[in-house]
Amino acid sequence: MPNHVLLIGAGFTRNWGGPLSEEVTGSLLNDLHNDQVLSAALLRAPFEEVFGGFVNQPSNHAEAERLRNFQGAIVALFERINKSFSPAKFEWQDENSLIGIRGVRHFLASFDAIFTLNQDLLLEICYMQQLPLGGRWNSAILPAMLGRQQPDAHPLDGPEKFIWTPNGDMRIDARSQPIFKLHGSSNWMDDGGKPVLIIGSGKSGAIQRYPVLKEYHAQFATRLKQPDTRLMIIGYSFQDEHINAVIENASSSCGLLTFLVDPNGRKALIDPKMRDAGVRPVRDIEKIRIFGEIRRPLSEFMGKQDSFAYGELMRFFR
Repeated sequence: MPNHVLLIGAGFTRNWGGPLSEEVTGSLLNDLHNDQVLSAALLRAPFEEVFGGFVNQPSNHAEAERLRNFQGAIVALFERINKSFSPAKFEWQDENSLIGIRGVRHFLASFDAIFTLNQDLLLEICYMQQLPLGGRWNSAILPAMLGRQQPDAHPLDGPEKFIWTPNGDMRIDARSQPIFKLHGSSNWMDDGGKPVLIIGSGKSGAIQRYPVLKEYHAQFATRLKQPDTRLMIIGYSFQDEHINAVIENASSSCGLLTFLVDPNGRKALIDPKMRDAGVRPVRDIEKIRIFGEIRRPLSEFMGKQDSFAYGELMRFFR
């Protein structure tokens, strides 16, 4: 049987109101407008080009303070994003649909593994705690991560009140669906209490500092190279070269087949900075083997009366 893998980006969470990268910049400006240097930089370029990350700390006092403020604004943004998610609003349905058959959770549970570039807690809050009953999986897990409630949490608080730390155990039970957060998460901490959260410039170098993220990326490459593998990509902008390189290699050397769910379809593979250029170089990612695409957001057809689009989506698994 084919091996079915899912990769999701910010465009996936956008279906539930999560912000895209260009919207994040606007939110950060609200918090950082008093810093003339940062606000000017954010007005000139996307926030990920401006942000120095959570790993490198400048030696200059003023720059270090500026980075701490930037980091604090990003952490606060994720807290607001996570509070906006509700398990009760995760599914879309109309009176004529069978939610157990055509729901989002049923769809996600169809994959052998899920990889996400998102650091929000949408999957933890709305999916991992409510897997479809009687299905293939007993649980969904974050491999090599151990979760515990924050000290100030109430026993009935949800996943947004959990802190996750690496425990080095990459074993995955056959009845557990693995979810790999390739860039860490907004509630992950290392043993020193620092965020395991890869945002901003220099992602590849930052990933190398965290053994759990290195192993996650190794899993991504290994799973995509397995025989007869199909990769579905939802809402990824193809702006991370370290991710693109894995997909390109698996496509050219192992015959990986890729299915796109994106309003831009195959045009999503084109560098957006070059999309309107009269003459542009063709990126290697544009040469991958595409075996299907849907140019409608999930929220437009999942659990609704759009039988055609839903049927096209499920052909991925046949």
